[in-house]
Amino acid sequence: MAVDDVPDANAATPDERLERAIYDQELDAREDIIEACPIDIYVSSINPYWGYPHKLMSYYETRPGVRDSTRQVIIDSGKRKIGNMSEIKQAARDMHAHQMIPPDPTPYTDGYDELTPESHAEELAEHYWDWYTDDIDTRLLMPIHPPFTHFVDELRHWDPGRILGFEDDPYFDYPKTAAEEERYLAGVEHFSLTYDLIDAVDGVAVGGLLSLGVHEQIAALKAVRNAVGPDSHVHALSPTPRPEMLLFLRKNPGVIDSFDLSTPETAPGGNKLPDVRFYPQIEYLFPPAHANITPIRGVASTMIALLLNFWLSPWVKEEALMEMLDEHYEWVEPEPDGQTDLDGFDNGDD
Repeated sequence: MAVDDVPDANAATPDERLERAIYDQELDAREDIIEACPIDIYVSSINPYWGYPHKLMSYYETRPGVRDSTRQVIIDSGKRKIGNMSEIKQAARDMHAHQMIPPDPTPYTDGYDELTPESHAEELAEHYWDWYTDDIDTRLLMPIHPPFTHFVDELRHWDPGRILGFEDDPYFDYPKTAAEEERYLAGVEHFSLTYDLIDAVDGVAVGGLLSLGVHEQIAALKAVRNAVGPDSHVHALSPTPRPEMLLFLRKNPGVIDSFDLSTPETAPGGNKLPDVRFYPQIEYLFPPAHANITPIRGVASTMIALLLNFWLSPWVKEEALMEMLDEHYEWVEPEPDGQTDLDGFDNGDD
């Protein structure tokens, strides 16, 4: 018997191939729904018992089984516990992550109230250099917070002079007006080299959205896109899935490239399921079990994730959807003096 004729002990039998094929139609339909969504929706996931193309994991919750259940992974720096750059990079390597977010304070951690765009830019510059000088394939997303335009401006015009301690020297400054730029280009006035830390990486991760109402979040995402331009990747960290937001994203899919939610896993974990409204979630009692019920919750997670993708796809009959929502959903009205500019979202530092 020739070597090529030796049977493969791991090859599936005809019966096994037939058994697997019964799922093909279902999986193809799922893929079609996800492909029809113009925005990549990531799910914060620790459950390996459901497959989905985009998952996000905190650096301290990485699990090989979850990595095997997805194609692309974002490694987050953590919500209630912030890791250092070495820990996050190691998690990104272990999970073969597509993107990662460097150490970043959140409202749940110490120091968030003292966060300023200037100090944050200096820390991110150090994290960028740590990432840039390392042999790692994972791409970087720079986190930003309210006041968003100020954070974006600091990252786009990061001044090495501050790190060197020469921030008061006129040679370590950059043009702030068109007139200053003209004098600089003409050689009349000198400015330090500035560095665009957003263009140097994949883009930005928009944090701090949980403290904003849905219409404030919408205004924030619009202004972030305007601030970073059309070519930078914009990832929204945990925006609300209320219908107001989903309708906005349906009509303006270019405002963000991706976002993440934990709802597909946290809702079934709390014995709840959302419908097309997403608010309120409906109580759904999963049975107590001696055996592993996680795969059943995983099926529920699949349904919720696909529902989000379907919501944003062109397959939804929008007129009928609006009639349904008008009858069954209580719309959130914008504040009369609601801000429409990012500079209006401030956490206390002007």
